[in-house]
Parts: sequence; C-alpha cells; structure tokens
Amino acid sequence: MKTCFASVRGLVVCCVLLAAQVGMASVLGIDSTVTTPALPNASKVEAEITSFTVGTETYSDLIFLEATAVANTSQPFVAAGNTPPTLLADILGLLSSPYITQGKANAGWVEYAIGASMDGSDDTPFFMYELNLTGTDGDAVTVTPLDSDGAAIGDWTLPIASSDYGPQTSAVNISLISGTNSRGVTFTLADFTGTGTLSGVEGLRFTSGGLDPLAVGMVVVPEPNTLALLLMAAAALALAVRRHAA
Repeated sequence: MKTCFASVRGLVVCCVLLAAQVGMASVLGIDSTVTTPALPNASKVEAEITSFTVGTETYSDLIFLEATAVANTSQPFVAAGNTPPTLLADILGLLSSPYITQGKANAGWVEYAIGASMDGSDDTPFFMYELNLTGTDGDAVTVTPLDSDGAAIGDWTLPIASSDYGPQTSAVNISLISGTNSRGVTFTLADFTGTGTLSGVEGLRFTSGGLDPLAVGMVVVPEPNTLALLLMAAAALALAVRRHAA
C-alpha cells in the first residue's frame, strides 16, 4: 500500500511540475546552465547547452532557432583554437547552433525563424544567451516579433535590460578574447507590449547597439491535452487507491 501511495504522490508531483513549466511570466534571468562538455575555466572546446535553470525550474527539452539574417559588420567568434567562419551562410549556421562558445561580436541585429506561427497568448518560454566580458552586464536588447515576410508586427516590442540577465557562466576562451562569460534570459510572447492583437508571429529580431549573440531558442512544453490527461490519470489513480484502502 505504501508503494502505491508513493506512486500516486510521484505522479501528482510530476504533473504539478509539468504545469509549472508551461507558464513563465516576464523577462527572467537564467540562473544556471549545463553544457556538454562542462565548461571549466578558460575552456577551449565548443560546449553545447543541454539544460538551464530559472528559479526552481530546469528546462532540458530545447529547440535552437535558425538565424535567417544578421548585421554583417561584426566579427564571428568560436572557441579558441578553432577558425571562425567568413561566409555569411556559415555565420548564420554558427548563430543557429546550440553552442554557448560561439557567436558574433557587436551585431546591430539578428533575426531568427521560429518555425511555426504563434500569438501573444502562447506561453512557450524563449531563451537567449549573450557573450559578455568578465564582470560586466549583458547588452540591453529590443526584441521585435516578425511575420512570415520578416516584417515587424505593428508596434509590438519587448525590451530586455542589462540587469535582466542571469549570473555569468564559467569563463571561456574564444577567438576574439580570453576570459569571457555568457549571461542568459528567458521570456514569452505574452511579455511583449503593443497595440491591438499580437498574432502570426513567425520570427524574432534582436536589436542592440552591440549585441553579442550566442544561442537563441525555445523550450518544448507539454501540450495542454497531454497535461490534462496526466492530471486526470493521477486523479483516477488516487481515487482507485482510496477505494481499495476502504
């Protein structure tokens, strides 16, 4: 009987955690990040983001967005010892990667494709990492939602302040400079402000006076129907256990 109750409790806790992960309000800093391989100080290897934590929630089912356009007046970088790309197509591929050790320095803006049409009611968490020197804040950024043609949607925007970023990751060496760090933020489309209804969002533009973008992506969250089925299953199992105990 104790084992059965433990199973019910575990299922209910799992459902509660899934429900908590669906929603995320306002721009939040990423508190910690796990990479593969792990980032020791002054790492010289490319490190892939495998999960990150915001508050008490850890997200590990991640999709990295495809970069479709970039202000090409700045310099790409990779982990020290590797050769940065020079062709625009290769730079866009670099910006589309899951690596926290490569990106582009001092970009005026970068555009990313979401790969689906979304609206302002969608609470899927997005995330963005930016390179910064040790001991400095991230760059202030304005995020603009884009339609299928890559045009801005109305006057909708989301400001990300330098103080919104989470704490720094372990220092790494890149092809531009040694001893750098990264900081990350999360947000949802519900955090954007503007006039009218925000719909038909198929891309995002990140604009800054000197953005140093690393990885940009979104979290895969359970479908509402899946979550409802899990909650119903937990409730049915709990009821069955109570009847058996009686």
